[in-house]
Amino acid sequence: MKKIFIYIITCFSVGSAVSSFLCGCTDMGGDGVDSVEWSGSVNPQAKSFHNPVWEPSLAAGTVFKGSSGFVAVSSCTEWSKGLPLYCPQLQSNDFVNWKAVNNAFSDNAVPAWGAGGVNSVTIDFCKTFSGEKYWMFYTLKGTEGIGVASSKSLAQGPYTDMQTEGKSLSLKTKGVPRNPFFFSFSTNFYLCYTTDGGTYIQKLRLKKGHIPTCLGNPVLIAGPEFDDVAIFRMSADKVYLFGTVGSEIRYARANNVTGSYAGKDGVALTAGGKGEALIKAGKDFVSVENPMRAFVNSKHTHVFLAYNATQADKPVMASGFARKPMFLQPMELDEKGWIKGTFTPAKCWASPKYE
Repeated sequence: MKKIFIYIITCFSVGSAVSSFLCGCTDMGGDGVDSVEWSGSVNPQAKSFHNPVWEPSLAAGTVFKGSSGFVAVSSCTEWSKGLPLYCPQLQSNDFVNWKAVNNAFSDNAVPAWGAGGVNSVTIDFCKTFSGEKYWMFYTLKGTEGIGVASSKSLAQGPYTDMQTEGKSLSLKTKGVPRNPFFFSFSTNFYLCYTTDGGTYIQKLRLKKGHIPTCLGNPVLIAGPEFDDVAIFRMSADKVYLFGTVGSEIRYARANNVTGSYAGKDGVALTAGGKGEALIKAGKDFVSVENPMRAFVNSKHTHVFLAYNATQADKPVMASGFARKPMFLQPMELDEKGWIKGTFTPAKCWASPKYE
């Protein structure tokens, strides 16, 4: 009888342990309400991942895919009090599990044309360009203009600053540019940036050892409501713009990279259009912002967007710097190419994994 009792207790314990691997916390409706989702008899880590994918912070940072994996770079910060980091970097092989590596700038190569630290940064891999393969565009706190740095062969740098005159690009827009987003499409290179008058896109010419030059005139692609935009090309005629609007992220679509971008109502973002709601702030995480970059998985079933959100009860780190973890949102497209549903950041299991 004693052996039978022990057997029953053991089975109950094992059953409880197994069941804990069969369900995960997920926001199924995008309304911030967690539910229990049955995911079969497989460890959730095999097909799911846990948000946020990086803590404590990747404030005003960027994500890009290098020649051998993913790299994320933060603006200047202090993850530990008294230990300043000049654009710390993370590396990942799967877009989900990240580890900290070196700083983007070595101690003797930090930008010297301004007294403030880097407060926004963007990098992309220009695989079709000979010479410097990785190009960084950034802004410095308290300084006008967009700086440029590059790395010849390594995504993790170190990056060499190319700034000499205080303003890197001869931009033809009014107002101070902020929140740059750099990306390459084949042999074409573009820079997006926001001013008080709206967000512009500018085509660039890259030349080894030189600050990039602007080609043609900048094109307005979004009104002043949108900030901190990221561009994602799903196909030749399906291009998406993600942007911060207030405390949420919204998106719009276009047939080509220079626009015009519009929501389902067809109203261009340059004509007062608001696009479509995508990721909204909730009770636990507020200030949803900084869409970093999006990638599509190998099966072309989901688009994955990296972004920042602020934990409501823990907005700063012990160092006094902003605490903005990095989240990853899988998104499915409908038959017309629009993203299904809206989402709310949460500390939770999410699926599917990026593959």
